[in-house]
Order: sequence, then structure tokens, then C-alpha cells
Amino acid sequence: MTDDLELRMRELVDIEAVRRTVLRYFRGTDTRDAALVASTYHPDAVDVRGDRTLHGPTIAEELAASSATSMLQMRHHVTTHHIEIDSDTATSEAYCIGIHKTAGDPPKRLQTSSRYVDTLERRGGEWRITRREVFMELIRTLPDGR
Repeated sequence: MTDDLELRMRELVDIEAVRRTVLRYFRGTDTRDAALVASTYHPDAVDVRGDRTLHGPTIAEELAASSATSMLQMRHHVTTHHIEIDSDTATSEAYCIGIHKTAGDPPKRLQTSSRYVDTLERRGGEWRITRREVFMELIRTLPDGR
């Protein structure tokens, strides 16, 4: 194999590993699996959501506690996902449509549109998030649908 082909194949393998990391986060969120969510962040990671910043190993626990009191159900559907690799660093921008059911009385159904902008690093052969910024671009209440 030529060096150029090997480099391109390595990049494709890295892109897929980054994509799987991002999707693992959403699967963990939707199934309320805090350990799965935690497995997507490096211990020194930062997660910024508007005026709320979460740090390090408590990110997954804080997200789980927050959603446990506010949401009965969450489903995230990743649409456009752009990934760029630069050696052991990657940037990822994932657009996401969410359908949620709130824990209020009565519960409400919400539709959200958001962007997840991540910096990831490969450490010890594993890609994980070091910085995430979440931009909520739309939140709307849906009809009851029962």
C-alpha cells in the first residue's frame, strides 16, 4: 500500500472512531446510561451549554441528574455530522433533532434542534471529547399526540 493510501485509510478509521464516540454519547443520554455518557469524555473535559459549564468526571452525573428531574424520555437523531482529523485531535460538529417528553404535570412533548461542537483527542488509542459546546437553536412544544 502506498503511504498516501495508508494515511487516507487511517483518517477514515479515525473519522469512524470519532463518529462512534459522538453517537455513543447520544445512545447513553437516550437510554439514561451515565456510564456510557462518561465513556465519551476525557477526565479533564469541559462541557458548555449556554450559561452552564460542566467539568471533568462529573459531567455525565450532572447531565443524568438534570434530565432525571426534567425529562421522562429523550430521543436524539443526529443528522448532518462533519468531522475533521488533525493527527491526535479532531473537531466534530453534529446537528441533532430531539424529541422529548417532559416530567411536568401534565407532561409536554418537545422538539429541539441543536448543534454539538466538539474537540476530541486520541489518548492511549481512544478518542474522547475534551471540549463540547452545545447550541440550542430551537425548542418548541408539540401537540399532545395521544
